[in-house]
Amino acid sequence: MPSLPKIIFAVTGTIAYIVLMYLSARAPDAAARTVVLTVLAWQGFAVAILWGNGKRVLALLMAVPALLLFIYYDDLKHFEWLCLAPNVLVNASLFTLFARTLAGDKTALITQLALKVHSQMPGGLPAPIRAYTRVLTYVWSAFFLLSIAASLVLYSFVSFAAWSLFTNVFALPIILAVFVLEYVYRRLRFPWFEHVPIMAGVKAFTALAETSPTGVPNKSAKSASATNSS
Repeated sequence: MPSLPKIIFAVTGTIAYIVLMYLSARAPDAAARTVVLTVLAWQGFAVAILWGNGKRVLALLMAVPALLLFIYYDDLKHFEWLCLAPNVLVNASLFTLFARTLAGDKTALITQLALKVHSQMPGGLPAPIRAYTRVLTYVWSAFFLLSIAASLVLYSFVSFAAWSLFTNVFALPIILAVFVLEYVYRRLRFPWFEHVPIMAGVKAFTALAETSPTGVPNKSAKSASATNSS
């Protein structure tokens, strides 16, 4: 698990980003401000990863182009698509990550997470939970697809300010709300099942992404499946 200072830094940075995006969306030069903040956020993320991996020189070189944002600030309103592209690509990647595990007889992504979290459960994952996690994978796939649609509609037919508010301010709270509501519903729907905290699912997702290719059941999934079939 990340250390407490890293967690505090991440939470503080996220809140600061949301606040700055909210203020930028309401400013007269909303487009230029949002482009700057979006590019800086992605650059900052890249610099943090490179710096953390010991690639200090490359991290500093990655930070240099940020100066161009301030030199050509007045022209940035013509580059609104720089904000749209990452949002669409991230949601499209998440949609693909979840949806591709629903094809054929593959084990759904959230089912894989449940199998990993409950790998020590006697008898394997109960059939109702396996069915529920597969449906939940459909729900998250639809969520990311709807996010793309909402982003494109707001950007194309409403206003850039409305798009920025939805994408940069409200999107993360909506995702967190879905997590919490799903957790509450799951506890009420399956009171007999041993549920784990939300963060345990996040850790399982990270571990699964590092050790098992998407859509291919890991060893715990195979053994649980064999147990259930027997």
